[in-house]
Amino acid sequence: MKQIINLSLVIIFYIINISNVYTKDNYIQDLIYFKDVILLPNSFIDEDKIKIKAINDNSVFAIYDNLIDSNNSYYYEIYNIINQSVDRVVIPDFAKQNTMIIKDFAISDKILSILFTNSSCIIYKKDSTGGFVIDTVITDVKYDYVKIMNNSVILYSYNIYNGTKVIKFDINNNYLRKEHIFDNPIGIEFTLFQPKQLIDISNNFIAISELNTMKINLYDWNFNKVDSINFEVKDWVNNEKATDYFSVYKNNKIVNAKGTIEELRPLLKEFSMIHKINFISEDKLLIFWSSPSNNSLYDFKFSLCTKDNGKWITTYDILLNKEIMENMVLEEYLKNWKITNNYFIENNNIYLIYAIPIEVKNSLKEMKILDLQKNIENYLLENENLRHSVLIFGFNK
Repeated sequence: MKQIINLSLVIIFYIINISNVYTKDNYIQDLIYFKDVILLPNSFIDEDKIKIKAINDNSVFAIYDNLIDSNNSYYYEIYNIINQSVDRVVIPDFAKQNTMIIKDFAISDKILSILFTNSSCIIYKKDSTGGFVIDTVITDVKYDYVKIMNNSVILYSYNIYNGTKVIKFDINNNYLRKEHIFDNPIGIEFTLFQPKQLIDISNNFIAISELNTMKINLYDWNFNKVDSINFEVKDWVNNEKATDYFSVYKNNKIVNAKGTIEELRPLLKEFSMIHKINFISEDKLLIFWSSPSNNSLYDFKFSLCTKDNGKWITTYDILLNKEIMENMVLEEYLKNWKITNNYFIENNNIYLIYAIPIEVKNSLKEMKILDLQKNIENYLLENENLRHSVLIFGFNK
């Protein structure tokens, strides 16, 4: 317990003492505004096991990757964080014998889809009581992400093992599938080090990014390339040696993952790379990227690309956070929260999971940062496990 407390204090003091060492004026907080903070159930103890999806502002759901066994009935809990209701989602009998870890999930008014690491995807439909019941189980689908759009369940992936691909299941046509495998983008081998979401989909487009260039290709749902985004940022760092490596590995299978990791590791601090792309809308794409840093492995930034008069332009080149002062009240502090890679963009909002284990909604205008730190410390002294909250931000228009 003492180690947990010490780690939490280190994190809190790190955030408090962040100083603004940049000269630019654009920050992610200029692009978004703080909307709400909601405490999750006390069973949501591991941040990495929590995933957030939203239908609209009144229907925001969190799923926790903990399979519950109750009288030989296995189920997951899905929590509506707005009205604080919980639904049970039962898994089929065969799944009890397999190791199932939730990769992703998607939800709509009538459909729920859960994608697992064992290459299966379970699709549920709402019954007359409003509960979700199993409609079909799709096996042998090695994908990373799932969305529900226009009466279709869509799986997509971007990693060195499964490739870059999209598969679309038509819910109204007996789950007729339509699949396309793309050429692996430049730099995909660097997903060996950590996952990177360099593919995203919208109603009109499939966006696929190269890792070490400022280029994102857009495809329609006939899988034809229809557009490209060449975003421009001042601090982007190219490296010729890295480019040579990329040209060797492009579209080749990695035979020896460990050897490849050791070969590529020295290059990690030598060039800029994209870590994540997300559609905010059909004409806005948020890019999370990094440049080499003298103080840490990466210096993270955001860029926002907007389509204006038929052309994609970089409208923001954004830093991660402003200076945070320890005498800030909590409301102002949360507006300037240090946003990193662990965020979800849904329904024109950003959802961020963070280790705030206490209810703070009614104290936003009075509680100071140091008060929050003290409350977290007291919580950890009295409780064995940490608890989390969801911060909700909207995008300024």
